[in-house]
Amino acid sequence: MKRFGLMLILGFLITFLSGCHITASPYSLIHTPMQPQGKQELKDAIFKQIPKKAKLVSPGSSKIYHQIVLNDFDGDHHKEALFFYYTGYGDDHMAIMKLKKNHWKKVLDVSTGTVDVDEFLVDDINHDGIPEIIVGDDLYDHKECVVYSFKNGKLKEQFKHPYSKIVINDLNDDHQKDLTLINLTPLKNFTVSTYQVNKKGSYQELSSIKLDADIDGIDHVEAGKLTQNESALFIETATGNVSNTEVVSFHNGKLVQTLPENEQTDKPFPEYSKDINHDGIIDIAVPFEPKGWEDEPLSNMPYITAYKDWNGKQLKVVNERYNSYQYGFYVEFPNSWINRVTIKHEKINKHVTFITINNKKPLLTVYWINKSKSYNKKHFIKIGESPKYIYLIPNKKTDINYRYTFHIIR
Repeated sequence: MKRFGLMLILGFLITFLSGCHITASPYSLIHTPMQPQGKQELKDAIFKQIPKKAKLVSPGSSKIYHQIVLNDFDGDHHKEALFFYYTGYGDDHMAIMKLKKNHWKKVLDVSTGTVDVDEFLVDDINHDGIPEIIVGDDLYDHKECVVYSFKNGKLKEQFKHPYSKIVINDLNDDHQKDLTLINLTPLKNFTVSTYQVNKKGSYQELSSIKLDADIDGIDHVEAGKLTQNESALFIETATGNVSNTEVVSFHNGKLVQTLPENEQTDKPFPEYSKDINHDGIIDIAVPFEPKGWEDEPLSNMPYITAYKDWNGKQLKVVNERYNSYQYGFYVEFPNSWINRVTIKHEKINKHVTFITINNKKPLLTVYWINKSKSYNKKHFIKIGESPKYIYLIPNKKTDINYRYTFHIIR
């Protein structure tokens, strides 16, 4: 876990948090900075009321990057300040400050039971208009998800369960937030379980599914739309050098593996699923070998990535890209290129050429040179630059026509 010294505290951004989750797309953070004077008063109050050598900390893999979070945690229409700190020995502490008579006063200070808070989320899971505090504790032999409510100055534990990944989303599309816990013990157990708060205020398991546990780990989890009307989890797993995308969604009130076995999502390296064409639907990334490169070793392979959507019966390619992470750019294939274009079979270290599969007609060549180098401006056109490279195409009609397909990876 990253630990920041007192000098860095001066740069902290204090934000109001309206909701936060493990994946970025379904969730939002609303930032409302305090006035500088109020911000400084809060910082001063915090350091006066915690141990002298304590340091503020941010949970390890949390999407909440701010070490002081402002929100109305108890429903009194006034924002409290929540933060974690470490004294240099023992466990991390979680504390809450309230503004009383224009002075910040610490009203809660509890040990987290661990020196490694793995996750920290804030969301209204029980739908009462007041956010819950979700803490993921790394207890070394396992991780534990604990959901708290904060009322009358006290922290109340509402739910506790082991986890590997935490997702808060409306997975069953009933217009109410639910809590999904993914648990993995490699080669032994791989389960996905979804919980929702019932009318009695208890966390009820809606459904659970066991997946193939013959994997080494989970690289990433994305929650989003599988189709316009159906949500899903896209779980990126790893087994040795092979990655795979598992898709889990609700069908008739039960969690199911969405994709049939004949739909292959294996990939030679991690390539995460995301909404590539900005239509609100998550596209499954599947890299493949370009035509004509089948006999090349994997280390030399310039993979093209197909992005596929589920149409209810099968996966359909909606986009293809050449992603050059090494050189910092990608080429997004127009529809006319999909299944019709490959990469010219040659060494790729200063340029890459895209050609038609049928007659090997060149369509676009992208060159990259170090920014310190010069180039012939009569024969080449600059199409972009990154901190390290200048990107060029030949000054030819065909290349110019397709220059719009080039993008820098930000």
